[in-house]
Amino acid sequence: MYPPLKGRFTDPPQVPRGTKIVKVLVGSEQEEFTVHRDLLCAASKFFDRALAGPFIEGQTQEVRLPEELAHVFTFLVEWLYIGGYLDTTYPSLVRSRQRDFKDDYYLKVYLMADRLMVPGLQLLSFQRIREIFGDKAATLPSRDFLHSLFSEGVPLALQMHVLEHAAYWFFKSSKDEWAALFTIYDRFGTEMALAKIRSADNPLYLHPSAVPDFCECGGFNLEALEKEARLSDQAFSSGTTKKLYTLQLTA
Repeated sequence: MYPPLKGRFTDPPQVPRGTKIVKVLVGSEQEEFTVHRDLLCAASKFFDRALAGPFIEGQTQEVRLPEELAHVFTFLVEWLYIGGYLDTTYPSLVRSRQRDFKDDYYLKVYLMADRLMVPGLQLLSFQRIREIFGDKAATLPSRDFLHSLFSEGVPLALQMHVLEHAAYWFFKSSKDEWAALFTIYDRFGTEMALAKIRSADNPLYLHPSAVPDFCECGGFNLEALEKEARLSDQAFSSGTTKKLYTLQLTA
């Protein structure tokens, strides 16, 4: 069987699932997940190297991730089998997990995907955060999100998107609500002040979602990540049997 065929860069790899099953133990409680090995390895260089290399994980076909969060890893597993389902494909699932699908949750998903080297999931979570902070509504970031926004591993382009989003909406919505966020995190307050100065000097100030190549200007190479996310598709469609971890992005 194959994952759902959507053809988007944020979808899971379009490869056969195979028949081999691996076990992943997540978090301090070692919550157990069973996943098709071929699908997991096609999506993640981390798992491909661990399960196909000369490591204990390759012998036992079991990977332990004590530092990850089970409720975040759940998103990875669901994505592998369902795809980028947060549109209208599975509305009942979205409703049942509505409390999870917030800004700080997607940021956790992005950081986990970065650690586990899952480019397709990085793209999906990055896209979802940008959609949350879009130009249709003055969405305020949550406190938990702000506390994590400037942590290690968060792309500068994502930080700048949220800051420019806040600056864009500051003069178009309740200033008091935005001002209350300045005291949560010192750096956010400082960066927000600079963003406000930029917006005040530009009468045609645009929301970051309307700025061409905004991500690239922030050092986030979307094209390279999209290409990496589809490497396993290309390997399978060309009939190659080369291990995923030996595939390299071409310039």
